Amino acid sequence: MLRRFLFWGLWALPAGAALGQIQAPAAYFPAWTQRFTPHHEALSYLHALDAATARMQVRSYGTTWEGRPLEYFVIASERNMARIDRIQAANRARFRGEVPEADVADIALVWLSYGVHGNEAACTEAALEVAHSLVAGGKEVDGWLERVVVILDPCLNPDGHEKYARWYTEVAGVTPDVLGSTAEHDEPWPGGRLNHYLFDLNRDWAWLTQPESRARRLAYAAWMPHVHCDFHEMGGESPYYFPPAAEPYHAAISPWQRAFQDEIGRTTARAFDARGERYFTRETFDLFYPSYGDTYPTYLGAIGMTYEQGGSYGAGLALELENGTVLTLADRVANHVVASLAAVETAARLSGKLVDEFARACASNLKDPWGPYAGYVLPAAENDRASLDGLAAFLAQHGFSSYRYSGAAPKKPWAAWSYDDAAAAQVVPADGDLFVPAAQPGATLLQVLFDPAPVVSDSVTYDITAWSLPYAWDLRAFAVTSDVGRAGWPEWTPAPPATVESGIGWAVRPDGMVSSRFLAGALAAGLPVRVADKPFTSGNTAFPRGTLVVLASDAPDREVQRELAEVVRSAGVSGVVALRSGRSESGADLGSDALRWIPAPSIALAWGPDVSPLAAGAAWWHLEHELKYPVHRVNTSDLCRGGWDAFDVVLLPSGRYRALRGDCSDELAGWIERGGRLVAWGSALGLLEGSEAFGLSTYGDEEEEKTAASREEERAKEDQLAAYADADRRAVRSGVEGALFRTEVDSTHPLAYGFSDTYTTLKTSSDRYALLSEGNVFRIAENARPLAGFAGSRAVVDLQQSLVFGAEPLGSGVAVYLVDDPLFRGFWEASKPVFSNALFLVR
Repeated sequence: MLRRFLFWGLWALPAGAALGQIQAPAAYFPAWTQRFTPHHEALSYLHALDAATARMQVRSYGTTWEGRPLEYFVIASERNMARIDRIQAANRARFRGEVPEADVADIALVWLSYGVHGNEAACTEAALEVAHSLVAGGKEVDGWLERVVVILDPCLNPDGHEKYARWYTEVAGVTPDVLGSTAEHDEPWPGGRLNHYLFDLNRDWAWLTQPESRARRLAYAAWMPHVHCDFHEMGGESPYYFPPAAEPYHAAISPWQRAFQDEIGRTTARAFDARGERYFTRETFDLFYPSYGDTYPTYLGAIGMTYEQGGSYGAGLALELENGTVLTLADRVANHVVASLAAVETAARLSGKLVDEFARACASNLKDPWGPYAGYVLPAAENDRASLDGLAAFLAQHGFSSYRYSGAAPKKPWAAWSYDDAAAAQVVPADGDLFVPAAQPGATLLQVLFDPAPVVSDSVTYDITAWSLPYAWDLRAFAVTSDVGRAGWPEWTPAPPATVESGIGWAVRPDGMVSSRFLAGALAAGLPVRVADKPFTSGNTAFPRGTLVVLASDAPDREVQRELAEVVRSAGVSGVVALRSGRSESGADLGSDALRWIPAPSIALAWGPDVSPLAAGAAWWHLEHELKYPVHRVNTSDLCRGGWDAFDVVLLPSGRYRALRGDCSDELAGWIERGGRLVAWGSALGLLEGSEAFGLSTYGDEEEEKTAASREEERAKEDQLAAYADADRRAVRSGVEGALFRTEVDSTHPLAYGFSDTYTTLKTSSDRYALLSEGNVFRIAENARPLAGFAGSRAVVDLQQSLVFGAEPLGSGVAVYLVDDPLFRGFWEASKPVFSNALFLVR
């Protein structure tokens, strides 16, 4: 039978409460909850509310990749709306640690976010009902709005929402089919969960790779709310989830933030109990990884919370559950509305406490920030300037200031923690070093992002457990524990673009993503580029392996200097050396075979249902927007129809690749042997493992396999009498939850050009591959342990002496194996040059 409940629960409005032209969604939309509302219609409804009331303001904050508007709506009482600018300014002053000039001490700011995952479409429908409830009002709601300002974002991912809503409209019949195995419950690849470039925007709050995230960050920073509620959907059989969150909580989360989670959970529980709804709390969804819609606001001083309704894309408009009831879109909307209003009610009841605690936390950020560190030193002499500039620019997006250490060294070395050694150390800052102070607005978030080894209070976690920025940018750094004064230090400014002077050629050293962008831009522009496979010295300047060289003689009919200057400007290269002579003082001359020609490759990216949307989208975005190099997205089935030979490089992101097995796998091997370059990563390596054509395997030889089998037998014996209830905790012993491992590097190999002899990899799975017969460029050594983050005790043992990134010559071509995803969520900057080297330099 269908489940039917009142939408408003404890907050039912009296008859006739709607004012003037304010219409409920059911009156505005002829088929309300009988279809998914298109994004433009949802905004039209909210604009109609805005036009009908003085309680609401619309504010535009950006556009999506596909050009759809991003808007949020401010809802307040008439009295508070008349002073909304003052309320906003007062809270911004609090965030800066200041006393507001015109304080509004008891008005809490509550931000409600809906639909960051586009195919969790009930969220946007609920947002319309919530907006109407608040605008239409009633005695209880009117009282809340005297103490609370609500900022409502109805759809954080319009592109994904439209993809899902359009598909469902196309596949739906006259009557919803409640059987979960039918077509309208089986959303096709890649689905509407993600944005246009197939990024999960709920993992992008901190990394800001996507325009939706960057725009939302600026909008959020304009208010810095006290409460942030993030509304989602999950599997249809699941009951409703609301706070408190599960462990682990990051140590930076305050007792007050924990207490409010519990308070809001109790209020929501009463509302759900009154309606007879099932729910759960304190399970699954933890508060640790900093790039979620609950954690990111929490680390900025708010109370950040996740809400999950059963349903998501698999529920369609109606889904029969295992107990025989039918879950409808109306049911899902009703639950989100009740939870939303419970959050507003709780914030109104505790508004004064919310404001006081927020102000106290923000003031502490400037006087006594959370954590043991006073700041972070990144030595200029030991790091690429481009990477330092990139990190400073990233921090600036979050409002954080960075400084250039200026003047003489301190009289005593600073006590510190060395990221390289993962141990206590001392550092003597030098003029020109990058320094990031801990004491500044938003300090808790800053400290969490730099946290070298977050303490995991519970090993059963929802996401990665390590992310520290110095490792993510492959930068040598020190977390300083000494008291540091910085009077007169200038703010960090990026190096100016290089001037391309006249010469017979030009050299660009390997310098992280900057040199990768330069190489991709030069090849895309048709400029001739060579790579130095041996070091050389020219004009008293030493150049390492991997230096990129452009010679005028390779393009005598072109204005190479002028064209090169444009590529340098676009790529942000700050160092270009003009070469005056073909003879080097040492090492390879410019005419040597060691300066290898780099042809511009034609690149195919595997696409379609066999491929992980996240991995494929990250590669697509990286090539188009970071490297700005053309890529052809090709369905895997078309590659198997003789499509290999049209391309020089084929990319296989994580995926299952059923279409590439059998005869197609033989075609792939033949294409590589004829000179093709395969780059495969993550679970795509499963396609190649054990194939006679490839040297990729779990174990290197019979002895290693026997040792592993014996180890598994011992583990099975250990588990024989284990309690059933401990199954989850036993499982994590064999898993890796986004931990950091130090790797050994063969920096003479083209795959590792620009790297030192060690590198820190972000390992997001326990997948293990044995060392190859040759080409083990990045590898985990014997007795390696995680540098940071959680890795299960069994997984740590299994990963000893295993491959991380390697390149296997096959005939005239090469297969590049990337066990760890180098483009994971677009934020691990350190691994992106590995990917670029695989595309352009490996042979």
